[in-house]
Amino acid sequence: MISVADDLQKSKIALVAYAQADLEPTLSTGDIERLLQKHQRFGLYSISTLYNVNDRVVPTTRTGRVYKCTQSGTSDVTEPVWYQTYIRPYYGQIFMDGDPVLGVIWSDDGPDDDSYFDITGAAHDAWLQKAARLQQQFNVSSAGQSFALKQQYDNALSMAALYSPQFII
Repeated sequence: MISVADDLQKSKIALVAYAQADLEPTLSTGDIERLLQKHQRFGLYSISTLYNVNDRVVPTTRTGRVYKCTQSGTSDVTEPVWYQTYIRPYYGQIFMDGDPVLGVIWSDDGPDDDSYFDITGAAHDAWLQKAARLQQQFNVSSAGQSFALKQQYDNALSMAALYSPQFII
C-alpha cells in the first residue's frame, strides 16, 4: 500500500492533469492542495488522537478496510486489533478503541479504495472553480472578449459535468 505522502504527490500530479491546472484560468499549487484536502477519503490511524463522529481512517498496517468513527473520543495508546481481510470482515463491524466511555468506537465502513484522495471529486470541483473565475471575468469584459470567455466558461462547466459524482440507486 502507498504512503499518505506518496499518494498526495501522485494525486497532485493527477489533479493538475485532469483539471488542466496550467491553462487559463490557472489553479495554483495551493488551490490543488486545498481541493485534495477537501476530497480526502480517509486518514491514517493515529494513537492518542481526538476523533470526531464520521472521521474515517485506515489502520497503520492496511487491512483493506476503512473504519468510521461512530462515537467521538480519544484513541488509545495502542492501535485496536483490526480484523484482517482474510477473516471475512463485514460492513458495520464494531471496534472499541480505548476507554469504553471516553474512547472511540469504530465501525467497518467498507473496502479501502487504495487512494487517500477522491481525484474525480476534486477534478469536478476544480472545473467548477475555474468556471467561477471565468464568470467573474466575462461579466466585466467588452462584448467581443466576453463571448470568448463565455465559451471557456461553458467548456469548464462541461468538464465539471464529466467528473460529476455518479450514484447507483
